[in-house]
Amino acid sequence: GLCPHRYPFKMTPRESFRAIMRHEPVDRLPVLAVEPYEQTAIERWRGEGLPADVHPVDFLGMSRLVQVQLAWGPIPAFEPKVLSEDDDYVVEVANMGGTVRRRKENPSMFYGHMDHPVVPRHDWEEYKQRFRADSPGRLPADWQTTVAPRLNASVDPVGICFFPFFCRLGFYSMGMERFLTAFHDDPDLMHDIFSHWGRYVLEMIGPVLGAVQLDYVMFAEDLAGKNGPLVSPAIYEEFWYPYQDPIVDLLRAHDVPVIC
Repeated sequence: GLCPHRYPFKMTPRESFRAIMRHEPVDRLPVLAVEPYEQTAIERWRGEGLPADVHPVDFLGMSRLVQVQLAWGPIPAFEPKVLSEDDDYVVEVANMGGTVRRRKENPSMFYGHMDHPVVPRHDWEEYKQRFRADSPGRLPADWQTTVAPRLNASVDPVGICFFPFFCRLGFYSMGMERFLTAFHDDPDLMHDIFSHWGRYVLEMIGPVLGAVQLDYVMFAEDLAGKNGPLVSPAIYEEFWYPYQDPIVDLLRAHDVPVIC
């Protein structure tokens, strides 16, 4: 995080964040970016006055949302592989195992998921073995000695982002259409997917909650678009609540003030 002496305020960003969330007065409003900056934007800003060796957050005097760096992705990882390319696009295997199309001039953006690793049910049985909380490398090697103490001493708010969570997991592994229709066509499969991921999250955050005082937790979901929600309240109640509620209960038991 940023050093306290850089702020002419009595409260650190972490203190003001907690106070705001308790509806208490603060000596300033922190300015925070929730999403990472697009590299193409940073490159443009370099030509508009942003120094080459300075991050936009530091240049603009913003605060930070510090995230606990947990390795949520598949272990073993899917092998990066370029399947085809032309002058404008590249088709490759992404980190969650799907086949994606990217535009070369903006490689951090996806332009279509073309294939997915979970098609028949037995694919899921193999796929889920890559998501085990006890796989080596989920936590930084120096977690106890360096990382956890540094997070506790941070002047910026510290939290966890569950990424992916249920909806993004389904989208990345099955494709959106099959994911959404499977609630009706194969509900047993969906309960197994949600159950496995719920346990995975609980086991992943256990060591963190025992070592670090969190200020927030974010569930990274994409459950709606401009035309409305993607699932009905009844589907949410049947599939989300049983596996999401234990996570929320554990966070509350460890006094996490912001769960969003």
